[in-house]
Amino acid sequence: MPDTYSFREAKINDLPLIVKWTEDLMEHEAMDESIEISLDDNVSELVSDWLTNLITDNNSLIIIATDDSQTPAKATGLIIGYLQLQPNNFTIFNMHGVIQLVWVEKELRKTGLATQLVLHMEDTFKNLNVPYCEIQYSDSNSEAKAFWEKSGYTKVSHTCRKMLNHN
Repeated sequence: MPDTYSFREAKINDLPLIVKWTEDLMEHEAMDESIEISLDDNVSELVSDWLTNLITDNNSLIIIATDDSQTPAKATGLIIGYLQLQPNNFTIFNMHGVIQLVWVEKELRKTGLATQLVLHMEDTFKNLNVPYCEIQYSDSNSEAKAFWEKSGYTKVSHTCRKMLNHN
């Protein structure tokens, strides 16, 4: 990866780009025909509201990668993470990190940029004494599976879904 990439915290003026990338990821995952959940008609507005809340939430972090060799610097990818407080008292940990999504522009995939974004988020979690980090991805997304396994993540659970017909 070129030395011209830098990482910065997202600002509210980054919202249109972050919404676009999030929708692009949702569209990519929607190509999986086994996912039977249709998106709401106003998904763009809902995604925008969700991301606005994340940008302003102290327990969330959105990092944007930029290519500083271009003038002006061009945004090339992002990672969204947050702290999840433990919902019960059954473990010794009171929180863990969650990586919600990673997005890299198509032409920059397989360059190491996504790995650098993940390492940046993991370092942030380590600095906050977060004991572990979790991610989720669509079961049919073989690219995501390969990426996360290469990044040292192991499967610890399965999420199963059954659509219930309502007549």
